[in-house]
Amino acid sequence: MDEAKIDHIHIAVKDLGQAQALFSKLFGTEFKEYGSNQEMGLIAMLDTTGIALTAATAPDSPVARFIDRYGEGVQSVAIKVSDLDKTVAHWQGCGIRVIGRSELKGRRAVQFHPKDTCGVLIELVE
Repeated sequence: MDEAKIDHIHIAVKDLGQAQALFSKLFGTEFKEYGSNQEMGLIAMLDTTGIALTAATAPDSPVARFIDRYGEGVQSVAIKVSDLDKTVAHWQGCGIRVIGRSELKGRRAVQFHPKDTCGVLIELVE
């Protein structure tokens, strides 16, 4: 199995500016834009602790639906792996369903169905 470690944790927020101010004050860190994805309707800011604040840019985006259903909070955990293709094949061989693939800032990522992973949306990043 590929060596893996937590890369970052996505926190879904309604107001990106307000959340950024709060977590910057709490952790004494700065958030920088991590990226946006028009297709997924989101924008994300990341700090050095590995907290990614994620806000919806479209009312029907996965982030907006998550907040509507569960409220603000931890939406997903991103795990860094050295060989994404090998790890994805292993996970799929274990019956874990892929629900999305993306690339942000040159890093490929694959998202897995939370129903297959004890209710946690897990994203593998390379």
